[in-house]
Amino acid sequence: MIENYSSNPHHFNRTLLHRSYCVSSRCSSTSSNATQRFLSCVREYEKDLGMEISLQSHHCDRGKTAAGTTYNDKVFIWVFLLLLALNMLGTLYDVVTEGENKLLLAWSIRSNWQEITFAREVVSSQRMKLAPIQGLRMIMMILVIIVHAFITSHHMFISNPDYIEKLEYQPSMIFAKNGAPIVQTFVVLSTFFMAYSILSKNKDLSYGSLPKNTLRRMARILPVHLVVVGFAATWWRYTGDGPLWPNLVLQESDVCRRKFLWHALFLHNLVDNDNHCLVQTWFLAVDFQLHIVASLILITLSKITWRPVPTLSAMCLLACLVNGILIYYNQWESFLAIILPKNNRVTFTNSASFRDYYQTPWGSLPACLMGLILAHVYNHLRKHNINLNNNRVFTWLYHVMLPLVVAWAVADAVHFGRSSVLTTNAYIERPVYAFLSCVLILGIIINAESMVSRLLAWRGWHLLASLNLSVLVLHWCVNKTLVANRRSLMEFSIRKSAMEICATVFFSYVLALPLTLLVEWPVMRTISLLV
Repeated sequence: MIENYSSNPHHFNRTLLHRSYCVSSRCSSTSSNATQRFLSCVREYEKDLGMEISLQSHHCDRGKTAAGTTYNDKVFIWVFLLLLALNMLGTLYDVVTEGENKLLLAWSIRSNWQEITFAREVVSSQRMKLAPIQGLRMIMMILVIIVHAFITSHHMFISNPDYIEKLEYQPSMIFAKNGAPIVQTFVVLSTFFMAYSILSKNKDLSYGSLPKNTLRRMARILPVHLVVVGFAATWWRYTGDGPLWPNLVLQESDVCRRKFLWHALFLHNLVDNDNHCLVQTWFLAVDFQLHIVASLILITLSKITWRPVPTLSAMCLLACLVNGILIYYNQWESFLAIILPKNNRVTFTNSASFRDYYQTPWGSLPACLMGLILAHVYNHLRKHNINLNNNRVFTWLYHVMLPLVVAWAVADAVHFGRSSVLTTNAYIERPVYAFLSCVLILGIIINAESMVSRLLAWRGWHLLASLNLSVLVLHWCVNKTLVANRRSLMEFSIRKSAMEICATVFFSYVLALPLTLLVEWPVMRTISLLV
């Protein structure tokens, strides 16, 4: 009966029981060894049930995980102290001398704070039109944290797993379960901003500019990425302990040590990609890989006479077709079909769909191409002063975009469990979300005076969105640390989960501020001055 119930992929494995006993009150054995007393308890329980039980022990070995630092730990501290010293030097130069050496000012905390808050800048009208995108980026980041918190909750020792099993079928939980395709919005935005920044300045593009642009993109995301991966590989293991700590933190920390070089090369989503170090950083690797692809396409289109939008549209359809063939041939499944308790508990290890499709650059290529199309369309509208607010079709389409996104997700929930729907969804979920994102983004930018756009353009969103890169890399460590320090069975509930998400969001943004000011912006500004 237990095996039959556990065979349902939407159920937990009930043959694996999570129990903790107060040994002194529950066990009749008088052995001085607590482990032996607990073993005797289990054997007595085993006889009463007429079952055979095998044990997997988890211990609270306080202090043992922090015994002795390694060479890598010391290297991380020296790098941290170097970054701190450079920031102190730059800040002192800015505050005391008020000099104009741009290289030193790049390492000034005050100067970087002014940069991310626009305190010293008169914002152009074109930049103000793009301001609502910051609010959208902030909302997307919160959704990403919610999805990851839902996945991490499956790693805990839960006293009411049936509650989560019932939630699996609730339409209200669809955005927590099926949030991965929403990441395509970030791919669209990243490519759009890159392409539009080039097109709007009417720069002459050449293949010789590719190394320079690639280096600048690397300087934008690599420092924060490596600092957090370096922390996860070294000092993260010393920040707590408990019965969950070895499985949730120590194992991942060991993976971070092994894959540090691949993270530095942005190849960790392709090499040893069944073992995850900060699983969410697959997006950074894909973003960097597609940045190179998009730059090559943009340069090539500037050299030929083909019209960019039809050419890019044809390429996008071809990319969707190739992905569809790969999905059919390899029998990859939609994200809704693989976000199951058994996969969540091991963070998608041995999931071919996640490994070979969801975290690969070809899986996000259609969204990348749609971002390029969006940049060309918006640049054309801006140059020719075309106002789509007067176009009834587009106005109607824009206003139904958000309901369409919700309806698309709810439709998945309504047909949850039907294999034919899930198979079809695997083909089209990412391109559809990317297309809906393009229309929504264009509508938000064009309708800059609408109430929604004004709300999204609030300057506070810009500050929080400026921390998004650091939050993206940090929140997994924060959430796992909160969960892995638990020492007892937890009763799962929406209220407790909401509190955990709020705590993860709060601590992630608090830690992201110094990481952004001390690492991301100084290195990015320095490379921009030198290259």
